[in-house]
Amino acid sequence: MVEHCRGSGGESEGQRVIRHWDNVEEWAADPLTERWSLLLDMNRDGIFTISDIWSWVSYGFFAPGDGLIFLLLDIFPHGAAFLEYSVTDYGGISSGFISFVAWSIVFFIGLAFDDS
Repeated sequence: MVEHCRGSGGESEGQRVIRHWDNVEEWAADPLTERWSLLLDMNRDGIFTISDIWSWVSYGFFAPGDGLIFLLLDIFPHGAAFLEYSVTDYGGISSGFISFVAWSIVFFIGLAFDDS
């Protein structure tokens, strides 16, 4: 059994909801956690193709922004509601902006520590 604790947004202040899944497929099908399923067949069309490789690149690029949105949805559901974030924002414009800033910071830190 996989156990995950998250706020659903509908509970009273400070109350958390425990979600239980009997298997990994149920966990992966949940809209909140579906984004975090890294698969060989990323577009789930039943066959591994070159478009799956592009999906891996997209998965990696959007990870910082999607991670922040996930944390907002999971830990601060009222903040996510205020910012109008939902699971449909995974891979969207705001996630892309957050990811771009995060990867830019990583890039410039890498340049700062470059020995040559």
